[in-house]
Amino acid sequence: MNYHFAIGLILVLSLSVSAEENKLPSVNVGAEIAALARASEGKVFGRGECWDFAAELLDRTNCDWNRPFAFGQLIDPKTSALQPGDILQFESVKIEWKREGRYGTILLGFPSHTAIVLSAAGSVVEIAHQNYNRTRKVSRLSFDLKDVTAGKWRAFRPVKKAN
Repeated sequence: MNYHFAIGLILVLSLSVSAEENKLPSVNVGAEIAALARASEGKVFGRGECWDFAAELLDRTNCDWNRPFAFGQLIDPKTSALQPGDILQFESVKIEWKREGRYGTILLGFPSHTAIVLSAAGSVVEIAHQNYNRTRKVSRLSFDLKDVTAGKWRAFRPVKKAN
């Protein structure tokens, strides 16, 4: 067998195995979701609920997820760094921050709130979400997850549907 043909065949076969079969999320789907989220600022999805925004972007990118709140592969942020496109689910979260003489409180999810990670650097995240701060339009918010003082949150990594 021709050496180059054999290498090409191996590459084609390895690329044809889906992310689902490997139990790994698609590397590109998160970037695609984050790009769509960035481009959505100021828009309203569905009824304007936070969940409607995440659901629409997961459906647009052909992701495999289970309604209402299983947005992909559950990840442990202690062992896997958050990435753009990850979905965060907040349950009665209170964030209290103080920096350079300024302080504030952010409330997310009373009882629940859904958001999409745009960027993450350590524990500092920027999210896109809707139905926050008395507006149903998609907006951005940055905060440090180390400042969470109450409630709980989970992170999901979107996974493409198997073909």
